[in-house]
Parts: sequence; C-alpha cells; structure tokens
Amino acid sequence: MSETRLVKTILKVLREQGGWWIKTHGGPFQERGLPDILGCFNGRFIGIEVKKPGEEASLIQKYVMKEIEEKGGGITKVVTSVQEVLILLSPIWMAYDRRIQQSL
Repeated sequence: MSETRLVKTILKVLREQGGWWIKTHGGPFQERGLPDILGCFNGRFIGIEVKKPGEEASLIQKYVMKEIEEKGGGITKVVTSVQEVLILLSPIWMAYDRRIQQSL
C-alpha cells in the first residue's frame, strides 16, 4: 500500500474513533517536519508520522516530534499500519473511560 493510501485509511479509522484529525500538507507556507496527521483525542494532542515499512522519519521530523512531546506534552509516533495507530490510541481511550466511570 502506498503511503498516501495508508494516510487516507488511517484518517478514516481515526475519525471513526472520534476526536479531531487533519492531514498536513507540506509546502512553502507550512513549518517543516510536521507529522502527517495532527489531532486531538480525548484531550491529548497527537502527531502521527506515516511511513512505509522499512522507512524512518527524517531528522527534522524527529526533531519536531520531540518538540511536540517535550514542550507541548503531546504524543507522537511513527507508524506503518492502522494497527499501530489503534495501539497508540488504546491507552488514551482506556484512561478516558476510567475517568468517566469514576465520575459516575
């Protein structure tokens, strides 16, 4: 599967799970290194960089992801499949579910 198709599939799954998600598009008016997908899920800011298996994030992408985590408290991940995205969201969803149950 191409990276473009994988991003579209991941966005579809993310939107089905809830939250707010956008696909970033590199260009002259955008900061370099932003993850492919940015979103907010159950109060957490998330940046997802999508790569084909065997590829890794560039140095600038790694730097930006580290900045998101350290300065913004967000969560970032390089993923190669929808399954990896669901694994990433799982603990966030479970923590949210526990908070809801405790408030009842």
